[in-house]
Amino acid sequence: MTDEVVQMLVDDQSRQPVKHPYVFVLPARYAHIQDQLRAKGTWRYSDSRQKVIPKFNKAFGRILRRASIEQGTFHDLRRTAISNWLAKGLSEFEVMKLAGHSNFSTTHRFYLRVRDDMIDRARKASIRATSPNLARAPFGEGCPRNRQS
Repeated sequence: MTDEVVQMLVDDQSRQPVKHPYVFVLPARYAHIQDQLRAKGTWRYSDSRQKVIPKFNKAFGRILRRASIEQGTFHDLRRTAISNWLAKGLSEFEVMKLAGHSNFSTTHRFYLRVRDDMIDRARKASIRATSPNLARAPFGEGCPRNRQS
């Protein structure tokens, strides 16, 4: 996370009630889970992964629409971050470790697909690397193919 994002999370956490352990779970929701559902014995461990933020996908869909993004998932944020790490110079090993993967094939298969902007940058780099003279006369004077033996 960037320093700015960390600071935003710290600021948000400082505004939460004392001993409120979560950033993305509203205090009222946490209190309901602790005081009512757990007290009745109707809250299982698996619920913590599936039901903490009710209707999350619906809420995230509204965020995407407000940002004029036609389709996407919350996991796209992770994919984008991991792809950007490699594009901005982190080594494959660093990206793999930061992503929490035990081998690079997982990182590569799911997160480091060729992106359109990479193809565009590669095309522009190829154009810059090709000399104007070579592009105009690929087999012109001075080319080894045209030398007389």
